[in-house]
Amino acid sequence: MTIRRYLEFMHHRRVLLQTAFVVLLTAFYFWFVQSQESLLENRGTWIENIENYMMQVRLHNRAPLAAPTDVVVIAIDEGTFEADAEIRKEKMDPVALRARIPELAYFGNESLRWPFDNGLWAQLTSRLLGAGADFVAYDFVLDKSSPAGDQACATVFSNHALQVAIASDIGSGPEGKREMMDVPDIDLLPKKGVDIVGLSNQQVDPDGMVRRIVHSRNIGPATRLRYVGYNDNASRIRTQNEYSLSWLAAKKLTIAKRTAEGKDLENDDSFQPNDPNQPTLLNYYALNDSIKTISLWEVLANWDTVYGHGEYFKGKTIFIGRTAGLRFRKQFFDTPADFQPGVQIQATAFANLQHDDLLRPASDFMVLILVLGLGVLVLIVSLWMRAVLLKLVLFFALGGIFFEATQHIFNAYGVITPVAGAAIILLGCGAFGTLYDYLLEQYERQRTLDTFESMVSPGVAGLVLSHRGDLEKRLGGQRQEVVVLFGDIRNFTKMSERLEPETLVTQLNEYLESMVGIIQDEGGTLQKYIGDAVMAAWGDVRVQPPADGAHAAVQAALRMQSALTQLNVRWLSTPNREQLKLGIGINHGEAIVGKIGHPRRMEFSVLGDAVNLAARLESATKHYRQPILVGESIYKMTKERFLYRFVDKLVVQGKTTSVRVYTPLANLGTGELPPAGLVEYNVALEKYYARDFAGATEAFQLAKTKFGGNDFLCDNFLARCNYYHRYEPPPQDWDGTWQLTEK
Repeated sequence: MTIRRYLEFMHHRRVLLQTAFVVLLTAFYFWFVQSQESLLENRGTWIENIENYMMQVRLHNRAPLAAPTDVVVIAIDEGTFEADAEIRKEKMDPVALRARIPELAYFGNESLRWPFDNGLWAQLTSRLLGAGADFVAYDFVLDKSSPAGDQACATVFSNHALQVAIASDIGSGPEGKREMMDVPDIDLLPKKGVDIVGLSNQQVDPDGMVRRIVHSRNIGPATRLRYVGYNDNASRIRTQNEYSLSWLAAKKLTIAKRTAEGKDLENDDSFQPNDPNQPTLLNYYALNDSIKTISLWEVLANWDTVYGHGEYFKGKTIFIGRTAGLRFRKQFFDTPADFQPGVQIQATAFANLQHDDLLRPASDFMVLILVLGLGVLVLIVSLWMRAVLLKLVLFFALGGIFFEATQHIFNAYGVITPVAGAAIILLGCGAFGTLYDYLLEQYERQRTLDTFESMVSPGVAGLVLSHRGDLEKRLGGQRQEVVVLFGDIRNFTKMSERLEPETLVTQLNEYLESMVGIIQDEGGTLQKYIGDAVMAAWGDVRVQPPADGAHAAVQAALRMQSALTQLNVRWLSTPNREQLKLGIGINHGEAIVGKIGHPRRMEFSVLGDAVNLAARLESATKHYRQPILVGESIYKMTKERFLYRFVDKLVVQGKTTSVRVYTPLANLGTGELPPAGLVEYNVALEKYYARDFAGATEAFQLAKTKFGGNDFLCDNFLARCNYYHRYEPPPQDWDGTWQLTEK
């Protein structure tokens, strides 16, 4: 089946095929793209990378999200390790302050060691919970320190088991072997089986960014060994599911509050703040308003003054963790907000759970509705709008509307809508629809052009199809520089008397098929048939440099003469065929271009003196017995490309001004040599116009001899020289102009 047949098939099934494409593309999206895309579990696919980037764009474009005031981070920062210097900056005496606040003794210059003694955490926990804090969570693994400190810490944790959580950590095993789990010392844990240990690990995406948190990890017993070869069953204290520190804190805090309300939920595992097996998209407050962070030394030093004997911490959940960038570089992670320590990420996850600030991916049903809705809109635009440029603008507009709609959904409900489906539908359906309609438009245009060209000139048909908007202006009449060609068969009237009508029409059609084909090949417009004559023009239906039109017209004339010679050779062996001769006249000038005629029968044509002179030059070819005559302007524009012979300086019938006329001999690009005698002919012309008729006679005789002894132009000038020299010299104002008295 040909391409045109395919296009015709597509033309009649446009709506069906484009609708089917939308459905298939949507099905492809849910079969392949959704299987490659997960906002909750990032595997580093290119689709997920797009979604991750767009999630960051949405986070940065949303309305400000204030951090909750009931969550505080106490930071073990650089200031904590340089407490004496910080205290002096506050114009306080470290020794006196340390005597008043015993906990600051841990930060003395003589005892700057990490990890700090567990006694500090026992005292800090007691202070915070005693001041009314709801919950305290430690974002680092506690190990043994001193017997007194360990005992104090264990006692506090046991007494406040529902209000405390401490961290465990999963790290790489020795030499890259299986993961090993680092858990708090068993002696620090409550004996009554209340779980206070949660994972502090972060889920890092393949691109190195933390966007999600996994609240539950399934860890086999063999992986729980703290050290290689350590077989103590006490190391296997964790349950099979290991929960994150933030999720455990949220669950225990809720249980503690409900227990305080008289509800026995201490052992109720059915209650969960969120499904721990479902990864959570973190909603970072730090993009607008970070969770309050206070240095550990500052909390202790200003407990009574700034923090009102701990009143500030009443009703708050406290996360304690390492933020000293120089000492704990591995505890910092790249996030959509900025580089953050792990404790800040855990605090953010906890706040998201407590305040229902979680980011949620759109459901499959919601995505289906949005994608199908977008596909329907794209289909409507594709089928309704046929202008390609405007269609593309509308597609971009639809994309912008879709993004704004999903941004609004995100701002209002925290729901993240995947954009990959929208992009695939929009780009896929848009490209398909645009290409489809473009091909159809080309098919329809070509079909119209083929039909139109069978009735009018191809140039006129192209003008109509390409200037629909300003067609009336273009056809209404305007002045343009044009090149006009007239071609006429010699003695056609006598030939028509000898041949039968059918034979005449057949030969004439063969002739016109060849001549018109050459004109169109050279970019000319067939203006009309005038009996056996043809009229063509360059520069009428499209503006072009006059020199280009002149080159094309002269080249067409030479090709037409050559083609006629070949036709005559072929017709010698064809019955009922006459030998034809063709005269061609070419001229350039300003003309009026437009449609003329009766409203029921209009023609697109060119009118003016330039056209009339071209017709007169064609007629003059009979007088001068030359196949082609061109006006002086044509000669000047094309003399660098064609070899010419001067014919005469004449005034055609109906005109009063003279024009120099030439006949083209060959295209200089073909390498054809000038005919013998042309140099002598030009010398004779100089003498003729200088009134040296005797010298001109001698020169014309020599040129005629070199031309082969039979040359009409030489004979013509010889007759004039003889008349002027012997009988009647020309008047003093003579300029060599010859007046033609016949058409």
